Amino acid sequence: MSIHIHRAVRSNFSYLPTWQPALGRILPLIGFANRCPDEYEFARAIARWQGSQIPPMKVDGILGPLTWSRMKQSLQISNPGPMARPRADLRYWGPQSFAPAKLGSEPIDPDLLARNRQVEQALFQDAKKFLDAGDFRWFFTLAHAHITRQINDNLRLFQRPNALLRLNLHFAEEFLRAINGQTHEEWRRAFEFCASLQRGSAQTSALVFEVEFCGARMANVHIHIDLSSALNDVGCIPPEDYANVLVFVNRGALAATVELRGKFVGVTETIASQLVAPAVGLDVKVWRNTVYQKMCNAVVPSPESGFRPVLHR
Repeated sequence: MSIHIHRAVRSNFSYLPTWQPALGRILPLIGFANRCPDEYEFARAIARWQGSQIPPMKVDGILGPLTWSRMKQSLQISNPGPMARPRADLRYWGPQSFAPAKLGSEPIDPDLLARNRQVEQALFQDAKKFLDAGDFRWFFTLAHAHITRQINDNLRLFQRPNALLRLNLHFAEEFLRAINGQTHEEWRRAFEFCASLQRGSAQTSALVFEVEFCGARMANVHIHIDLSSALNDVGCIPPEDYANVLVFVNRGALAATVELRGKFVGVTETIASQLVAPAVGLDVKVWRNTVYQKMCNAVVPSPESGFRPVLHR
C-alpha cells in the first residue's frame, strides 16, 4: 500500500478541526490505544483503515469528508457535538504530535523546507533593511534570521523535523507580518518602545545597551504571544527537539551581538548577558521554556550533550 505521505499529512491538518474533538475515540479505532502516533503514523493508519473497509474506499491516508463520514458510522457518532479538546500531551495527536521518533526516520517535506528557506531569506533582507536605516529592530530580526537558517541547515538532527518546520513557519511568519505592518497590540507597543530608545540614543550618548533592550522587548512579545499561539495552533514538538533549538537561539543572539559590538566585545558581552539576564528578568531561556511547559504540559530538558549542529558556511 503506497500513499503520497506528505500530501496526506498536509490534508489531515486542513481537515483537523472537523474531527479533532473525537480524536480520543479515533486513535483506538485505528490501532493506537496505548500510545501516541505522529502525523505520519496517523496517515498510514488511516490508509490501513480505509483499505479494510467494505465496500472499498479510496486509500490515500486522508481523514477527509468521505472517510470521516464512514468512520463516524463505525464510532456510532451522529453528531460529535462540543467534545472536550484533547490535552496536548503524549497520549494524543493533535494538531501535531510530540511523540518521539528515531533520528532520520521522518522524511523531510520539501515544500515545508522550501517555505522555511523563503522565510530565512526574508528575515535576512528585513534585518539588512533595518540596519541600513538605523532601525533598532535589526538586532532581533537578524538573530531570528540566524536561528531559522540553523534550523533549516540542521534538520537531520531532530526527531521530528517537519513538526519543527511547521512550528517555525507559524512563529516566524507572524513576526514577518508584524514588521511589515500587520501588528497586533503587543507588537505595536514593542515597536513604540524600540522607537523611543532609538530617539533617546540619537539625543544622548548616555544610553547603553539600548539596541539589546529593544531586542529583549521584542523577544518577550514574540515568545509570550506568538510562540504561545504557534504551539496552540500548530502543536508541540518533542521536548528534546525544543530544548536543542536553544543552541540556535544562543547562536543567533551571539551573531547579532557580534554584528553590533565586534567579535571580541560581542562574545564577551554575550557571556556576561547570560549571567546577568536572570537577575534582571530578561532570561529568554526561562521565557521560552515556561511557554512550552504551559502549552505542552511537559518539562523542557537541557540541550542534549551529543547535539552537534553544523555552522552555516
